[in-house]
Amino acid sequence: MVRMDGGERVTIGVPLYNGAATLRRCIDSLVIQTAPGCVIHIADDGSRDASREEARAIVAAYPQVKLTLHPTNLGPAGNFGFLLNAATTEYFMWLAADDWVAPDYVARMLAVLERRADVVCCVSRVRFGRDALERFGTGGYPLRHSVAENLAVFLSNPSDNTRQYGLYRRAALAASFPPRHFHAYDWAATAGTLRFGTHEEVAATLLFRDHTPTGEYLAAIARDNLRWFDRLFPLWPMTQELLHRQRIPLTWSIAMALAELNIHYLLTYAAYSAKRGRRPLDALRRFWDRHLGWRMKTRAWDIAPLDEADPRGSR
Repeated sequence: MVRMDGGERVTIGVPLYNGAATLRRCIDSLVIQTAPGCVIHIADDGSRDASREEARAIVAAYPQVKLTLHPTNLGPAGNFGFLLNAATTEYFMWLAADDWVAPDYVARMLAVLERRADVVCCVSRVRFGRDALERFGTGGYPLRHSVAENLAVFLSNPSDNTRQYGLYRRAALAASFPPRHFHAYDWAATAGTLRFGTHEEVAATLLFRDHTPTGEYLAAIARDNLRWFDRLFPLWPMTQELLHRQRIPLTWSIAMALAELNIHYLLTYAAYSAKRGRRPLDALRRFWDRHLGWRMKTRAWDIAPLDEADPRGSR
């Protein structure tokens, strides 16, 4: 069982908003983690369903689970950031309230981080959805090279960013988390941690996530970006965060990856939000992706997952 005995090493933050239907499944998967020294912290961000009642019932059943009820809504980045800033352990991870993990998830990610000082994030393979919608995640591939090379590869293909729910060295993640909310703040945080080390992927599928339709992410652009320029270029605030606050190295490959991301999302959101002319815009986006955009990307060199049986931690 998860314990809180003064030897806590891992904090698992569970951001909650209108997740009453799935919260118990999430927490049930966390309280049976085989890794000792874990802290579980739920933070409800002003839910309008029965989430708070469900969270209180869970805390009554599991005294090792901490609960924070925000009086006002902080927004996604605000709640994720609150959980990260409240943690004091060496290692940290988030788990969304509609996701769940295998009992040995934390233990196996922690073993990699403790064996490999160069690794700042470790995530397992991920399965999304259920039934006909089931698919495997593509955004947790390892990043094992230099800072500039890893950033170029990640920014060329952030994909579903399943690595957001990996286990991190808390200090690196805290130094990379944006101070304000904007669209794709999670990509900025993930990219920022690559300044401090590499990312690894364990071959086993130990993390399970509910499927979110693409349209919901596109609809969030209008909510996240209030200025017209930021809606036109939805990833511009993320780009500014990386270049100005985090000061990532601006190599040619990174510049091309950022430019391609911005153009791709300009075309994608324009097609999604257009009341007229959606088909031509969508055709233009497909043309860009197929014939031009890929030329600006840096391909991953080595995406074989980690061999956990190798005591040296090699692939």
